[in-house]
Amino acid sequence: MVTETDIANRALQRVGCERIAAGALWTEDSKNASEIRACYHMLRRAEINRNVWRFSIRKCALRAINDFTSKKVTFAAWATGTTYAFGDIATGSDAQIYMSLTNSNIALDPTSGPDFINWSIYFGNLIAQEYVTTYSATATYAISDHCIGSDLQTYVSLVAANIAHDPVGDGAVHWDLAKTVNNDDDAQKTDGIAFYAGEIVYRGSVLYVSLQNNNEDVPPSTKWNVLESATGEKINFMYPIGAGPSRQATTKNVFRLPNGFMKIAPQDPLAGASLFLGAPGGLAFKDWEFEGNYFTSRDCNVIVFRFAADIIDPAQFNPMFCEGFGSRVAFEICEPLTQSAAKLQAIASEYKNFMGEARLTNGIETGPTYPPEDDYTACRA
Repeated sequence: MVTETDIANRALQRVGCERIAAGALWTEDSKNASEIRACYHMLRRAEINRNVWRFSIRKCALRAINDFTSKKVTFAAWATGTTYAFGDIATGSDAQIYMSLTNSNIALDPTSGPDFINWSIYFGNLIAQEYVTTYSATATYAISDHCIGSDLQTYVSLVAANIAHDPVGDGAVHWDLAKTVNNDDDAQKTDGIAFYAGEIVYRGSVLYVSLQNNNEDVPPSTKWNVLESATGEKINFMYPIGAGPSRQATTKNVFRLPNGFMKIAPQDPLAGASLFLGAPGGLAFKDWEFEGNYFTSRDCNVIVFRFAADIIDPAQFNPMFCEGFGSRVAFEICEPLTQSAAKLQAIASEYKNFMGEARLTNGIETGPTYPPEDDYTACRA
């Protein structure tokens, strides 16, 4: 299994300097370790961002933002006394968001080491959608939460800790018709909607993450994991020009990019490989427009988004990528450690060769990507 120290020592081997003790990249008090620590993660991110590497590709189901029923999710800081279950999410001291890979995960700091056995970077949603269902007398509703009354009208909660107050006939004390309060608030009932694994919803002040695809259960259930320490807050969001909330199907809608996003990957790379009776087989153009941490689209439905993620665990790297990355680290540390122009030139050549081979190997693994088909070709076919 390749470790961060292994990559560091591969770089030092090329430079011709003394290697770091096993597993001691982040703790050893030496100039060699210090120089590599100063550039390691910046170079790792740069090299991952150079290409859509197969090992870095992830998927995340995204839903358009609705300013009435979407909330921004904040994950609490990791705490040494908290026992985390599989799928629990916490924010590390390095500001990275981590997901627990094990049950009974306690006193194991995700940033210590770092710990790639019990924790991984979280590559998922940062927006929670409200799970709107029929009013329940046992549920506790927060301010602005919605429910469907027995009269099939949509109601919005006017008070916090709203429990055992039937919205039908409430007289606008605890509940009011949603459109009365928010003018065009038409929160839709969520019962029967299938959620993908990793999607986050909330009911009241409790957030849940789906543990499986095609999840139609009403939370809480065994198909949902309670995010004990996560909180949701109302989105204060200025929609980009030409965009609007998801309930406006005639305008472009806004989607928040997942945590750990590096760059977009081909959404359907092999589409068009097999033509049917000579019909056009190329990919259709996406209307996505990227602005900051969001993108807009006229599609208001759920999007299964394929992207290159910020992978930090070297055990997941392609072996050829490790060689290229090690050469890039060697190039960075060569001058401060050796002051040799000849070595620097030799390492630059090695880096070019190794990374070129890595990209070729990656291209063979991922297969061809077919370009979108232009309108003229499609019409002629």
